[in-house]
Amino acid sequence: SLRHTSSVGTGVVGPGEVQRLSAGTGVVHAEMSDSAGPTRFVQTWLRPREPGGSPSYVRSADGSSAGLVPLVGGDAALDVGADARLFSCTLAAGTAIGLPDSSRLHVFVTQGVLRIGDTHLGPADAARISDEGGRTVSARGDCALLVWATGSVSW
Repeated sequence: SLRHTSSVGTGVVGPGEVQRLSAGTGVVHAEMSDSAGPTRFVQTWLRPREPGGSPSYVRSADGSSAGLVPLVGGDAALDVGADARLFSCTLAAGTAIGLPDSSRLHVFVTQGVLRIGDTHLGPADAARISDEGGRTVSARGDCALLVWATGSVSW
């Protein structure tokens, strides 16, 4: 787990959870491990739709269920104030799933081995896909990934 402290809120983020810190007009913050063992997390910075604004902090519900689960944007409960959507996905060995049809995708593997076309991605590997709809990915073993979609997104 990861402990967040800032001038606009505090919280502990566990596996499968998402937090959003909007710096807006300025914020002081720190992130630190909240457990004795190693802590792994992914941090992404996005350009907001509108610059400025008041700083804020929000945590989301757990998004660790199977399949492609919306965590941010669209129908998800958490809005990041940017034209982007974030999905988490867990796949059992040998299964496949279609990615959202979007002008830009960023696929990040958090565990296992994922196959995209003829390319295999392992833990902490990423792929950027532009202007290619209908992509399918498959798990070479049990696999977990994050998928950022920007631009218009459809299924």
